Amino acid sequence: MTTYPPTTPGLPSFSAQITLASLWRRRGAFVLSLVVSLSLGAVYLATARRTYQVKARLLVEERGRPLETAQRPGDNKGFLPTQVEIIRSPAVIQQVVEALSITPGPDGGSPVLDIVEHLEAHPLVGTDVLTLNFQDSNPALAIEKLQAVIAAYQGYLRTSEQGTYRQTITLLTDREQQLREELSDLHQELVELRRSSPYMSDDGTASEVQRTVLTGVSQALSATKGRTVQLRGLLKEMTAFRDAEIAASESERMFPTALDSHQDDSHQDAVPLLSDPIDGPTDRTRADWLDAVEVLSRVVKGGLASLEDPAPVQQALLEARSRETELSQRFGQKHPDLRATRRLIASLEQRLRRAVMEAPVVLERELESLEHEESSLLALYNSELAKAKEADAFFLKEQKTREDIERLQELHGSIVSRLSDSRLADQALSGGRASVFVKVLDGPQLVNDQVWPQPVPLLGLCGLMGLAGGFVWVVLAEQFPRTRTSSAA
Repeated sequence: MTTYPPTTPGLPSFSAQITLASLWRRRGAFVLSLVVSLSLGAVYLATARRTYQVKARLLVEERGRPLETAQRPGDNKGFLPTQVEIIRSPAVIQQVVEALSITPGPDGGSPVLDIVEHLEAHPLVGTDVLTLNFQDSNPALAIEKLQAVIAAYQGYLRTSEQGTYRQTITLLTDREQQLREELSDLHQELVELRRSSPYMSDDGTASEVQRTVLTGVSQALSATKGRTVQLRGLLKEMTAFRDAEIAASESERMFPTALDSHQDDSHQDAVPLLSDPIDGPTDRTRADWLDAVEVLSRVVKGGLASLEDPAPVQQALLEARSRETELSQRFGQKHPDLRATRRLIASLEQRLRRAVMEAPVVLERELESLEHEESSLLALYNSELAKAKEADAFFLKEQKTREDIERLQELHGSIVSRLSDSRLADQALSGGRASVFVKVLDGPQLVNDQVWPQPVPLLGLCGLMGLAGGFVWVVLAEQFPRTRTSSAA
């Protein structure tokens, strides 16, 4: 029994109590709806494009470049995401299209974009494994396309890395050849420098010899200048002594001494003595004269002039004067030995006076000779200095050339070492040793027979939709008649 609640006048009411009897009475609606739904599902299964899914797993490891140390696991967290983008990049997919000769579809779409749209790549967290999924309506073609994607990915890695090494090898080879030519030019420049320089030798001693010569000339010039200055001062002193002696002699001629007035007939042949007790200018002259003897002795001992050494004469004079004093005290003034001793004293004093008077002339000649020698040494020093400067210029140029050669040799060695490493790395890469190791763990293979549409799920869904449609039909059929009856009443 069905009960109907009160309704508002003028408005249809959809509230109804549906019983199993009413459902059974209108079971035809369920059957018809179910048949229609299943028929539509069957038609879709017959006309829909079937899609198949192919799966593969790749082991992708970053080993580092050949001859280099690989990074520790986890050092490069962006490595696997980068490889995912490389796999799905147009550069790799274009190689797949060219390898399989895929042409654009009827709609004119790009085959590259079509493959990228149906290709998925996911890294497994915590591993070096990539999962590749590809969907296509043709299962065999799907497997072939995924195999081509893997091969293109491996080829892209190998080609790009090998291209980098080949480009590096080309650049290093050109640089090595350039450095070799520069080294050859520098060696030739060094040979020409040695050939053009008179101060350079293979053992590098010519420049040192020139410096040694300049040092010797400098020392000789310095010594000569010192002797010249010293001799000039001594000449000034000796000239002053001579002039004083000349002035004293002129004074003696103008003022006779007491010795002349006291001489008797026995002393007429005697010579005035420096030791006689006389007054006047002679006393001053004798003091200056003794100083001059001391100066002259220093000149001779210093080797400044070729003069007779007055020291022995002066010593003999001192001994004669001592003997004169002794004889004078013992025998008196008229003793023959005393007179002979005084003549000896006069002779020795004359020798010393002559030496003092002639010394300035000799010193002037020695000074002139020294000045000439100094002038010659100065000219020689200037000449050797110019040669030394020229030798230094050649030496500095040679040193700079050698430093440039050493620098280029070091750089050339580094380039050769890098070139050798790059060639070995290229050979290792050609032999399969790449910086990224790719290995297919499994696949490509079908995940199941068909991804879409799958008949059982699709028909089951259509059946459920048919039952739902039949139930809605029954509810509407039960509701509308009662609405019309209530309106008529």
